[in-house]
Amino acid sequence: MTRAILTLCGLLLLSAVSPARGAFGKADTTVIADPILLPANSTGDLDFAVDMAGFKGADGKTYMEMYLLLRPSQFTLEEIKKQLYRGKFEIEAVIYDGNDTEVHRTKKERLYETDRPVLVSRRGHEERVSMDMLAMVLNPGTYRADVTITDKNSNKKGAVSKPFVADLYDDEGLMVSDLQFSAQVQQDSTQSDRFSKNGLLVLPNPTRIFEKWAEQPSGETYKPKIMYIYFEMYNL
Repeated sequence: MTRAILTLCGLLLLSAVSPARGAFGKADTTVIADPILLPANSTGDLDFAVDMAGFKGADGKTYMEMYLLLRPSQFTLEEIKKQLYRGKFEIEAVIYDGNDTEVHRTKKERLYETDRPVLVSRRGHEERVSMDMLAMVLNPGTYRADVTITDKNSNKKGAVSKPFVADLYDDEGLMVSDLQFSAQVQQDSTQSDRFSKNGLLVLPNPTRIFEKWAEQPSGETYKPKIMYIYFEMYNL
């Protein structure tokens, strides 16, 4: 397996085709509005975005990653100590196959800490955002992810359904994984972050919008001027 990073300059909104096929084979023409190929935005009291990418897994399975962008300005914060405020939220993802049968369920509780008692909204300000990721191993096929995020301090919720395909990577020829649109890619020798893989820290961009919004895991504001795309090539 070989990893690759493609960087492009500019402010772009892109949708990715599903490239799990022979690298030099003929690709089908796909309507750009296909929800399988695009990120999904939530409805409800909490606004968040979901995107997905798949990679070759072990034993004929597909390793899927789900990327989430959250807006902590919507959270209800509690004061823990002086100049430290915490938001608590829960992410629940339920995966259904093409027969509407549940095949996977995961629930994660997360914390968001800040020194600001009230987080600014997007209007007229640069908003802090938070990225998250869930991973799962699935048989190749067509699926739907139902994702719910709950603010544990206020019980506000947001929900979204995201159809996706877990591609089959069984061709003996050259194959390419899905494209992971990213806000930043850098070397990472620790492999201790949930966004770490193959010696790299790959910070996702679930909206696929490249402008002044992203925040690095360390909390420092990052203003991406480069679009990163992470993908893997197999059978080289």
